[in-house]
Amino acid sequence: MEESKFELLSRGSNSEIVLYEGLVLKMVDVKHSRHTRHLTNEYRVMKHLQHPNVLPCVGFKSAVKLSGQFGLPDGLRDILLLEWAPLGSLLSYIKKHKLSVHQKMELLRQIASALQYLHVSEHVAHRDIKLDNIVLK
Repeated sequence: MEESKFELLSRGSNSEIVLYEGLVLKMVDVKHSRHTRHLTNEYRVMKHLQHPNVLPCVGFKSAVKLSGQFGLPDGLRDILLLEWAPLGSLLSYIKKHKLSVHQKMELLRQIASALQYLHVSEHVAHRDIKLDNIVLK
């Protein structure tokens, strides 16, 4: 993977989120077995989800070797591949745009629809709902 094609979107305590060639990569260092198990489980759940307000999962790669790309430490990463949402996170979007009441209500309706699908239809709890984790297409 060429460094110039990477854009670091966020870095959390357990993972890095990177934009690479039109995909979002959620990466976890394989040295942290608990986090890699969580990512593997996340993939197993996400690959079956189909809802217009749930970001599609494209695939999973195990033990990908990184060599300092985009300032990330060298090492092996498990990577969850997701479809890119070009408008970014809801947090960054609302910082840049003033939304009307109608737009806010429509966003709320779409978020509620996705959560109802996850919780009721698929019996999945998101466990980390925040503006940074809600992305817009």
